[in-house]
Amino acid sequence: MSEEKKEPIKKITLTDGSVVDIKTNISLGAMKRAQAEGLFSKNYLQEMILADKDPSKANFEDMENAPYIAYRFANPGGLSRDEFNNLLPNDLELFGQIYAQIVSGGTNNAEMAKAFKKATKK
Repeated sequence: MSEEKKEPIKKITLTDGSVVDIKTNISLGAMKRAQAEGLFSKNYLQEMILADKDPSKANFEDMENAPYIAYRFANPGGLSRDEFNNLLPNDLELFGQIYAQIVSGGTNNAEMAKAFKKATKK
């Protein structure tokens, strides 16, 4: 039995009820900018491999920053990081799914999302 493929997340509903677009198929330039700003680890590939073997090794800072990176890529000149974070619902599962989409080129990678879901379970 095959697992149903989920559509990639393309919108986020913020706590004020507004809906914003996100793009998770970010460019290499956008990724390098996020890394230079400390929003994304420079060792994210190594960390992904470690997290795949042991979900407790997941980089939660990268996951928490992933929605803003995807938002900013879709909305140049939009909300600042602080403004966005003040409206972003605290949803680790959502963060993990967006992170997985970013590192897999904008697709919804079910296996990676499962690993992050496992890591974020209380």
